[in-house]
Amino acid sequence: MHSRVGLFFGVSVVLFVVLVYWVITTNVIGGDEADIPALHAYRMVGLVILLVWTWGADEYFWTRNKIDHVLILGFDPRRHHTYHAMFEGASCLTVVWLFFFLTYVIAKSDDLTPLDFLKLLDPHLYALIFFAVSLVFMLLYQLRSQFWLLKTLLQIVCTPFTESSFKVNFMTDQLNSLSIIFYDAEHTACYFLYDYWAHDHKCEQYMIRACMASTPAIWRLMQSVKQARNTRNKWQLVNAGKYLSNILVSLSSGLHGTIPDSMPLMATWCCLALSSSMYNFAWDLYFDWGLVRPSLLCSFYSSDVPDEELLHKATISQRYTHVP
Repeated sequence: MHSRVGLFFGVSVVLFVVLVYWVITTNVIGGDEADIPALHAYRMVGLVILLVWTWGADEYFWTRNKIDHVLILGFDPRRHHTYHAMFEGASCLTVVWLFFFLTYVIAKSDDLTPLDFLKLLDPHLYALIFFAVSLVFMLLYQLRSQFWLLKTLLQIVCTPFTESSFKVNFMTDQLNSLSIIFYDAEHTACYFLYDYWAHDHKCEQYMIRACMASTPAIWRLMQSVKQARNTRNKWQLVNAGKYLSNILVSLSSGLHGTIPDSMPLMATWCCLALSSSMYNFAWDLYFDWGLVRPSLLCSFYSSDVPDEELLHKATISQRYTHVP
């Protein structure tokens, strides 16, 4: 397994160097608005791949520190992915991402190369094929863990009607740090299902994208309110306020995109973004990282984890390796 990770990593380095060289020499990316839909698709999957890398780093940290993450996160002890498997999957997906992105760049290029046969297809179709291949790969990768991720995501989507647990809160926080993929997902789906065929540019719906990007924060808000009701812990309401501030920032950003010339909306967005950033930083400093009062860290997330010291270490690792 180590040799496969090394092989995939080496291939990734070669593809990355070739991709950077091709982009710089041909200058085919960034100057055309037609690139935007494809870049949204590549960024969306790229961030998911980055999350897989950081999840592998989390598992490595937990394993080295003898943290029973299998029990904490509800894995099947006989059928779950180790950090070796996570790194192998992430490195393989990285190769796929770089290969299809390079294919897209070559198809967009006007230079004559031995790979001109790639230009027979519309470059955007390579982005669509890449998305389909990545989706199938991730679904097949879930077979070993008995679709643990899909089951957890279903619990998150059904918030607040499902039981609140550390596993669900943990994964919702991961999604909250990746809210941009919901923004990209809306744009990618709209483009390939409608605008690619109609060519009337009706996919520039900033408010819809803002609502999609707010979805993880809405789930986390409902979870915090439910925990505050169940545990009578008023700090959970303060935590809910943090996610509410994130939602307001996203919605104000959508309004500003819809009416870009409005200075009051611009000022409102700036004030909300600044206050939300300070709110989030203060909360992370005081609670999530436990740098001010470490004793509060363990009592905050959930009461169903058997060892609070393990929860402390797991939360610290998640906070320092999650995707920003």
